[in-house]
Amino acid sequence: MCDEEVSALVVDNGSGMCKAGFSGDDAPRAVFPSIVGRPKHHGVMVGMGHKDSYVWLCFTTCHYENRFGWS
Repeated sequence: MCDEEVSALVVDNGSGMCKAGFSGDDAPRAVFPSIVGRPKHHGVMVGMGHKDSYVWLCFTTCHYENRFGWS
């Protein structure tokens, strides 16, 4: 059906860094900080307003052939 090699997606949600890549690769393709928490000192984050907590997320897009009818 398809001659392409299929690799599993590997995601490491560490306490300090998140890493994502494909099995068989020597290094992760995406590395980004996993930051969720409350500011230690108020007013340090200029321009962010007065919120109780801040969450930063990073999403990567996976391109794949839609062979199974999923979107």
